[in-house]
Amino acid sequence: TPGESKYDVSLPNEDVKEEQDSCPEKEFSDEAKEDKDEQDELVSLWRCQMQTFFTTKFFPAFEHEIVLREKIKEVKKEDAELAGLRKIQAEELARLIAEKEEEAKRREAAAAEKALAELESVKTLKGKPRRGAWSKKDTSKRGPSPKR
Repeated sequence: TPGESKYDVSLPNEDVKEEQDSCPEKEFSDEAKEDKDEQDELVSLWRCQMQTFFTTKFFPAFEHEIVLREKIKEVKKEDAELAGLRKIQAEELARLIAEKEEEAKRREAAAAEKALAELESVKTLKGKPRRGAWSKKDTSKRGPSPKR
């Protein structure tokens, strides 16, 4: 243009400065940086929350579960040992009961033999005189009397 000087062309006027300041490319890059910053903050917050969850909730719960599993194994082992002891005790008790039953049978048999022997002796005594007259055979079988 004829009225403009050479210096005016090199110096941008205010409209051009405003257009450059409000350049859509610059606004887009600023928004992208803000969005990225916001996303970074969200990711950082999420990481912090995840770390808090894992350190305060998940890991202690997992460790507690491991401890519980070990305790369950120990309890099962103890139960197996107790079952073995109970089995041994039951066998021993059964053996003792059988021994007592055998002893009772022996006593009954001995009592029956004694009763039978007494019955036989009573039968044999019925056939002999009751006054105490012993025959010579009977006195010879007996040893010397303690009074002599």
